This record gives sequence, structure tokens and C-alpha cells, in this order.
Amino acid sequence: MTAVIGISGDCGHNSAVALFEDGKLKYAESEERLSRIKGDGSFPHRVLEKALSSTREKKIILAAAGQPPSNVSVAEDAMEEIRFTEALLKVASELDAEVIRVDHHRAHARCASYFANMHDGLILTADGQGDGVTTAIWEIKEKHLKLQWHATLNNGSLGFFFAAVTELLGYRPLHDEGKVTALAAYGQENAELDKIMRQIVRLDAREQFSLMQVDQTAVSQWKTGQPLYTQGFGDMLASYDHADIALAAQRRLETVVMELLGQAVNGHFSGRLAVAGGLFNNVRLNLRLAEVVGIERLDIAPPMGDEGVAVGAAFDVLVCQSNMLSPPKTLYLGSHALDTPIEQCLRSHPEFALHCASEAEIIKLTSQLLVSGEVVARCVGPGEYGPRALGNRSILYRPDDVKCQEWLNHRLGRDPVMPFCPSVRSEDLSSITTVDPHRYGGLNTMTVAVPVTPQFAQLCPAVTHVDKTVRLQSVTSKMSPQLWSILNEFFNATGIPALINTSLNRHREPICGMIEDALKTMSASQIDFAVVGDTTLIYRSDRYNMLN
Repeated sequence: MTAVIGISGDCGHNSAVALFEDGKLKYAESEERLSRIKGDGSFPHRVLEKALSSTREKKIILAAAGQPPSNVSVAEDAMEEIRFTEALLKVASELDAEVIRVDHHRAHARCASYFANMHDGLILTADGQGDGVTTAIWEIKEKHLKLQWHATLNNGSLGFFFAAVTELLGYRPLHDEGKVTALAAYGQENAELDKIMRQIVRLDAREQFSLMQVDQTAVSQWKTGQPLYTQGFGDMLASYDHADIALAAQRRLETVVMELLGQAVNGHFSGRLAVAGGLFNNVRLNLRLAEVVGIERLDIAPPMGDEGVAVGAAFDVLVCQSNMLSPPKTLYLGSHALDTPIEQCLRSHPEFALHCASEAEIIKLTSQLLVSGEVVARCVGPGEYGPRALGNRSILYRPDDVKCQEWLNHRLGRDPVMPFCPSVRSEDLSSITTVDPHRYGGLNTMTVAVPVTPQFAQLCPAVTHVDKTVRLQSVTSKMSPQLWSILNEFFNATGIPALINTSLNRHREPICGMIEDALKTMSASQIDFAVVGDTTLIYRSDRYNMLN
């Protein structure tokens, strides 16, 4: 048998590795989790070493996202690609491995189809750019993937447009776009701003698909060290309120993507849509996509950014070689929290101690701590693959304390404009949100902002955004038994059907990978308790009385 290892990093950010054996995804992780560099885009040596140590196969195929340098048309991207390709070929030589290159957006599309377990439907991919393409619409039938339409950097980029607005508002482009979406909920509609955004992002009618054009006198292409927005664009928006700008940009983004998607559906009624690419980190846009007439179900690739093309590249190779492929069973695919023994880690952090008990007692104790108003971290088992914390690398707290939006964000060094997310039991979805849960495949992965019922908003103000939406994680007892049981105990004690679930990291740091990372975050953020296994809990030594 052959192990297929997907590798991303061709665009210089969010590099990752994904290992397939016997048609099954066995391991997947972003380089940032081990390097501790947020958005690390260097060649993923650390996670590749993990993947190689996890496989028993001697024959290896390296499936790498992105075209070779001679096929890359953007000078800045060509330099990233040259460095990536040089490292890739060196590793391949050392391993005597075959190298197969997969187009960047094709890898995004394969990632979307894999996690959606979709064999027939439409796939929409969109990001800043990859291999010179910014947006693409695909049709999938069985295992065959056909490109229907695409836009190139010559047309401009929707991803770079929203990143330029992000930068103009004082945030980091290609990192903080979620803050712009959150800020938009505070904005007021402004006809002048809407007109400006229509001028910046145009749709010119054509026979089937409109021609999308992003004004490149306002939004430039990505160049390291240079702003994405031009001076002229900045001058146009200088007198407007930031929240109003955010709203106008968000509305224009939604309008353009939905119109393009509507044209694709008119040309091919599918019923199912899957999406991937960094643009679909936008949880408000994802909510709107399912409103397009003809879309019966929407699935968002959980690793929607460039970390996901590692899976997509490997899956593209596999799908062309074998019919023996298994759909994904979990997103807990990264390094185990206890790769380093807990006792060894605690020697470096004498302020913490270890409490061991039965699994049932740990669940009950965790719930009691949360009921009493304590913050409890959770660092257990394999880490999540993708940008969201889904319970294995999370910080939990009560969702009815609205003041925590200030003090907990302050402890973590975060901007309070971003709302906290809730974890809820899947059984409670019908009483929490007003959308049909069966139409959205992202409710278990925090990839869609959904409207909530008035009752939920009243019970859980700390996770309900100003526009009465939440970006929730629906938890099943099968997917995460211990987290589901903690939610269940907490509900039985309080009648509150949710817990705050925010990622276990400080601002501008990657989500924690190992227990050692978690202990550093806890020390810096005044977190006194952490579940680290089915039968183990860490506590700050001077808080021992809380365990009784």
C-alpha cells in the first residue's frame, strides 16, 4: 500500500500536512500548532515529520497544492512557490517519494467535496488568490470535478477586496476579516457607501456568468510590506464611520457572491453546495449562501483556508486512483495533547497540580466549577484540524455573564468586537436557532452565524451578537462524549442550554497544541482549571478548596 501525504504552503501562509492511509484520513495538522507562529506559511517540516512517524507505509506520494513556479504568473507568489518547491523536492529526494502537484483551487474544491461527502452538486471556491485564480465554480459528478467558471487576478480578488477593507479599518489583512464581519452588525446603512462599494466591485452582465471586476485602482494585489488598499480608496472612505464601512463592504460581498452563485444554480440545478477557501471564514456570508434559490443544503469545509488544501491535494490524487475511500469521521486529527507526559510539563509549572478521579466525577466537577462562575480550559486528545476550537482545545465559561465579553477578552488580549461562540447539545438546536439545521452542514464546526430564538438570546447574552446571531458548535454525544456530558450536567444544574467555547490561545497566538502550550496560556490568562483527560484535571494549587 501507499501513503498519500498532502502538503500546503504554496501561498506562504497556513501551511499544513494531511496523511491518508488505506483511503482514510489519519492525521492532519497546521504547522502553526507546533511552530507556535500564527498562520505559519513556512514549509511544514514539523507536521510532516509527525505524519511520517505515524505511517507504517514505505511507499509515499507527496501531493502538493499549487503549480510549479514556471506556471505562476504573480511575481510575489512565484517567490513563495520557488521556496516551497525547493523544500518539497529536497524532502521527496530524501524519502524517495513521488511528487504530484495539484492546482490550488482544485485542491480547495476537493477539500470541500471530501468533508461534505458530496458526489453530486456545485462547489464554490474563493480566496485572495491561488495559482492566479481568485474565485471558481465547479461541478462534481461522482468523482469527476469540472471547472464551470473562474475569475483571475486580472479581474481582481474578492478576498483581497475584503482584506483591503480590513486593513483600512486598522486590522490585520488576511487575519482579522472576522472582526470586520462582527463590526458590520453595528453599522447603519448608507446609500453613499453602498454606491462606492458597487463601484469598487462590479458585476457586468454576460450571457451566463457576469464578469466580476474589482477596481485595482482601489484594491491592489498582495505584496509583502505594502497596503492592499490604495491612497485613493482610503481617501474615499476617510469621512465615514468604521462600522458603516464594514456593513457596506459585507453587504457588497454577499450580493456579489450570491449573484454569481445564483447564475451557477440556474445553469445547473444541484440541490447541494459545498464551499472552501479563505473567503468562507465569513460566517455571515455563509448564512446567506443557503438563501439562493435551488440550494437545499450548504456544507462549508471546516478547514476552509489554505490549511485545507493539504487534504484536498491528497484527496485529488486518491480519488483518481481508488474507489476505496472513506468519508471523514472526525476533525480531531492533530497531535495528542499528552505527547509529552503531564507530570513532566507540571515540573515547569509548579503553580499547577493534578487531580485524578473517575470520568463521571471529572464531568460533574467541571460542571460544578462552571456553574460557580469559574473559567475552565479543555486540552484533551488530538487537536482540531482547521481554525475553530471544537472542544478539545477550548476555554469554557457561563454564557449568561455578559460582562465576560470585557474581562475575559482582556485576559486573553483580544478585541471585544468579536463575539464569543457557544457549544450546545445537538438535541437542543430546534429551540436555539430559527433556521432549519438540516440545510447547514457547518453547525457542528462554527462556520455559520445563525439567528437565534428570543429565549436563547435572553438566556445566553454573552454569546448572542448584536444582530441576534451566534456562531455555534452543535455537539453530539458520539462526536465528543465528555463535552456533551459537561453541557448536559450544566443544563441540568442551570437550565442554560449552552457554554461559551472560545479557543485556547491568547490573541495573535495559534490555538494550543500540547499541554505545555495550554499551561503557558493558563498562566498568562488567569485560568485556574483545565480538563486534560477523561479522568484528569489540572488546577492552580492555591484553588484546591474549589475541588471539594
